[in-house]
Amino acid sequence: MTEDDETLVEFRVSNEFAFVDVALQKFGNGERLMVRSHSRNTSILLDPVVLEVLSSLTPPDLEALVARDLDR
Repeated sequence: MTEDDETLVEFRVSNEFAFVDVALQKFGNGERLMVRSHSRNTSILLDPVVLEVLSSLTPPDLEALVARDLDR
């Protein structure tokens, strides 16, 4: 991030298995969704194009992604 970037909204999403912090951030000429996992010490910035593609995935597609990650 640069000094021009700012957090617009920030919140936590959690259940009994995981929790992540989510923030909407100004980034360049647009916005990005930042997702941070403290238990994994990872974060990712997602742009609107990636979010649009994620919204089109089916539950089996998402299950395959989760299963692949759990196999590591």
